[in-house]
Formats: sequence, structure tokens, C-alpha cells
Amino acid sequence: SNNEIGTWTSVSTGISSSLNSCEFILVGDKLYALGGIDNSSGHSESSPAVRYATIGTNGSIGSWTSASSMPAGRRHGRIIIVNDRLYYIGGKVIRYIVEFSQSVEDSKAEVFYADIDSGGVTGSWSTSANSLPQGRDRSCVALAREKIYILGGEYNSNKQSTIYYADISGSSIGTWYTETTYTNSYMTCSDACSVVTNNTLYVIGGENSSGGSDNSYLAHWIGLTGYGGLESPGWYSDVLLEDPPTATAYGTAVALTTKLYIVGGVNSSGA
Repeated sequence: SNNEIGTWTSVSTGISSSLNSCEFILVGDKLYALGGIDNSSGHSESSPAVRYATIGTNGSIGSWTSASSMPAGRRHGRIIIVNDRLYYIGGKVIRYIVEFSQSVEDSKAEVFYADIDSGGVTGSWSTSANSLPQGRDRSCVALAREKIYILGGEYNSNKQSTIYYADISGSSIGTWYTETTYTNSYMTCSDACSVVTNNTLYVIGGENSSGGSDNSYLAHWIGLTGYGGLESPGWYSDVLLEDPPTATAYGTAVALTTKLYIVGGVNSSGA
């Protein structure tokens, strides 16, 4: 009650000891895990695997089952539901080159999708005709006023401040454009969390490159309202509210009526 979160309980139903960095999303009564890093071969490679588990009425997670794989392996992409389609946007490919005994990474711009209904993903995955203008991983994704947004992130391990958006028609994503009206150095970050509530898009926390490989963690809030794109920008300058108690990246933000929760994440000490 009162939008309070109850006691947390550990879940023992793991996916795979060799898989990490998946993207998770709830479709109906099924929890889906997409992509990630597969270490089963002894070295890290991006996985195209899609797995799901049914959520019981008491919140328990059932056993994991394999579903149709994505067209290619990905990690650190962003997933979102647009009406009756599930989208996986961008992400990074990690390939192991045997001849050189090393892995190479590459940020991708492709957008994958699969149809869904109340029972979960219903078909195979396809590649959208509309890719991002440039590869992105570790970005933020948001859906508002018939537009979808990709904010910040990384391109081949370099932090980015770019905001991309595309119009939504039914369940389809249109051509991607670059938002040119609103720019802010705060957006040059990756692994922030985002949430839309009360007609405002908040980007919270994130990892900001401060020279070389020295990364700091941000604790700022950015309110972007209007969502008009190039036709009617309406982007306000950043709205700095009370910062969260701890600066974090890699967390998750959830809005529940009158409260905004930030769950998990790490700080500059790795905690």
C-alpha cells in the first residue's frame, strides 16, 4: 500500500552460470532475458539467445526456456515494448578472434523486433529497415508521445551525448533523427537510467568519462518535456532536483504513482 516496496526475496532460479549482462523485460506473465555475454566456450562472446520464465501468482520465477534467438548476438542494447512488438535497439557485438587470441567489440545500430501478445513473444525475430544513425550501446531508452528516444550511451567505448528519436506508427518505428535543439554535457554518459512520469523524462545517474579511463558517477536529474522533435522541439533546459543519496550507474528507475524508485546500481567504489 501507499506505493511502498515490500521485503525483497532472493530467487534461486538462475538462467545460466555462463551467461551475464542480459537485458530483462516482462511480457504478460513471462520474464524474458535477451542477449548478453556467453562465456561457455571459455572466452566472452555476445549471445543472440532469448530465454523466458513464467512468473507465478505468488511472484515466483519458473524454469527458464529457450525461445527464438535474435538475428545476431548482442549485449548492452536497449529493449522496449511498442504496442504489440518487442524491440531490441543497438547493442554491442563481442567476437573472439582465435588467430589473435583476443576479443574485439563493436557498437551496432541495427534494430531487432518480434511480435508479442499477452502470452509472450509469438514469432521469430526480424531486423527493422530503420537502423540508428550510429551504433549505440549502454544508452537510455524512453517512449513518450508517439516517439521513441535513445539518449547518450557509447559508440565503440566512447561516451556520447547524442539524442536520437523516431516516430511510432502503430507498432512500427520510423526513421531515426538526431535531436539538435537540446544539448547538455550531462548527457555525455552511459548506463544511466531513465523514466517518464508526469510528462517529464528523467535521466538519472550514469557513468561519465572524465579523461582517459577515469570514470566518475553522476547523480543528476534531467527533465526533458515536450517530446516534439524537430517539428516542435519544446525541450526545456535541465531540471536539477534533489539528487539521489548515492551517485550510481547501472541502476533501474521505476515510477509508481507518487514515488520514483531507483533500484540497484554501482558507485565509484564498485559497491
